[in-house]
Amino acid sequence: MLLCCVGSARGADGPAITGDVIRLAGGSLVAGWHPGREEHALDLLIHFHGALPVLTKNYSEARLDCVLLVANFDGLSSAYANPFRASRKLFAEMLERTMRQLRERGKAGRNTRWRRICLSSFSAGYGAVREILSRHAGFDRIDGLLAADSIYAGIAEDRADRQVDEENMRDFLQFARQAARQKKTFLITHSAQSTPYASTTETADDLLRALEMKRDTAQRRDDDGVLQTSRASKGNFLVLGYAGETGESHMQHLRRIDCWWKMLPWDSPS
Repeated sequence: MLLCCVGSARGADGPAITGDVIRLAGGSLVAGWHPGREEHALDLLIHFHGALPVLTKNYSEARLDCVLLVANFDGLSSAYANPFRASRKLFAEMLERTMRQLRERGKAGRNTRWRRICLSSFSAGYGAVREILSRHAGFDRIDGLLAADSIYAGIAEDRADRQVDEENMRDFLQFARQAARQKKTFLITHSAQSTPYASTTETADDLLRALEMKRDTAQRRDDDGVLQTSRASKGNFLVLGYAGETGESHMQHLRRIDCWWKMLPWDSPS
């Protein structure tokens, strides 16, 4: 299921969630918005995977002045990857259908265009992001990316050690390189939860090694008490490691995602 909402101006009340259902790639598009003004250019945040009440609450608390599109597909990472793998035009169709809905509801004008576009994902949602980044048109159009405990990968079968599959990480690495050069923005948060496949810690470590980056392991507690155990940054590429090996620790990255949404590049038009 997909949910679209238009943000209020910073400091205003949170968004109202209403609208019609549009079927798209096995899901649905539901438009909602805060009463706002017609703009010549709108920013867009597309989030993959997560309960709608949690995400709309975070969206309201973040007070983002952008359109939010939440995409949920029924299944694990392959359920997110397969629709984009099957259709090279699906990402462009999502953008077009969302804008059409806004125009029909009087929230965008005939000449309104998308300005900044950022993607975020939680858990299995990375499957869609990886497929979008694999296309030049998708990669080039994305200004910012947030992976909230969300990048997993396979383990190379021809290695005795737990070597992360390079093919799975190729486009994430390219995006990280661009962010390190301040041409994109890329934020990664991860828990310490282990998995049979490459975990979010292992994939983050893989990117850090490739960029020859080191973690600062000084520990600190965030305002809500969650323990941050490490930090690494270069240019606009930031990796934040958090304690916690349980499912509850994993869910914290969704419940507090507004903290990191606000760090995406909204202020300067592209």
